Amino acid sequence: MQRTIFVSLLLASCLTPFASAGTILFQRPLPNATNNAATYVNGAVGPNRSNYVYRDYSDQGYYFIPGDDFKLKTDAVIDSLTVWGVANAPLTSTAPFDPGSEFDQLNLYMGSPSGDLTWQTDQYTAVRDYYQPGNVNFESQDGLNQSYAIYKITFTGLNIFVPANTLIGFAIYPIPLDPAFNFALHSSVNSLTLASGVSPFDGPDGLVRYFYYNGNVYPAAEFSYSGSVDKFDADANVIITGTAIPEPATFGLLGAGLAAFVYLKRRA
Repeated sequence: MQRTIFVSLLLASCLTPFASAGTILFQRPLPNATNNAATYVNGAVGPNRSNYVYRDYSDQGYYFIPGDDFKLKTDAVIDSLTVWGVANAPLTSTAPFDPGSEFDQLNLYMGSPSGDLTWQTDQYTAVRDYYQPGNVNFESQDGLNQSYAIYKITFTGLNIFVPANTLIGFAIYPIPLDPAFNFALHSSVNSLTLASGVSPFDGPDGLVRYFYYNGNVYPAAEFSYSGSVDKFDADANVIITGTAIPEPATFGLLGAGLAAFVYLKRRA
C-alpha cells in the first residue's frame, strides 16, 4: 500500500505540467469599476482615466491597425487570444453594435513586434462584457458621456508554438461592413488598473503598438511594425490561453517516476 501511494504521488507530480491545456498563460484583463468610477473607469481624459480605445486608421496611403505584445514565462502552445473591442455606435443609437453587425471579418495577425505580423485566423466568438461590479459600459473619451457596448472577442483554434521569454506582437485587422466603422481596441492604464484591484496583471509597459501596410494591397499578407503609442500609458487588454510545455528536466522526472513504478512492480 505504501509503495502504491508513493508511486501515485510521484507520477502525479510528474504529470502535473501536462494538465494545463486551455489554461491562462498571460492576462491583462479589463479594469474594474470599484473605488471611484469617475476617477478610474470612464473618468475624464487624462492621468486619472484607466480605460481607452485605439482605432485602426489610414494615413498617406498606408493603413494602420492597433495591437500590442506579450511574453510567456514558459514554452507554450497558444490555443486562443482574447481582446476587447468597443462598438462604433452608442447604446442610444438604433444601429446594431455587435462585431458581427459592424464587420465582415476580424483578422488576427501575430509575429515579431519589431518585424512583420502574419495572418493567423478570422475565427472568433464575441460576447457582451462590462466593467464589474455593476455592469458598467464604456463611456466616450470625447467628453460627451455617451455609453458604448464592450465585446469580449476570442480568436480560437490557433495552435501556435511560442518560446519562453520571446516578445510576440499581435494586432486586429478589421474588414468593416461600413467604411465609417473602425475597430476600437480596448486598453487600460497600468497603474490605475492595478489600483482598481485587478490581479494577476502581466507585463505592462505603457505602450500600444501599431502595425501598417500599403493600403493599395488587399488583402494584406503581413503588417509591418509602425511604432508605439504611449499617449495614455495604456496597454491593450488581452488574455492568452494554451498549454505550457514542460522543461527537459520535467521529462527526466517523469522518466524517473515511470522507472520507479516498473521497479516496484517487479519487486511486488
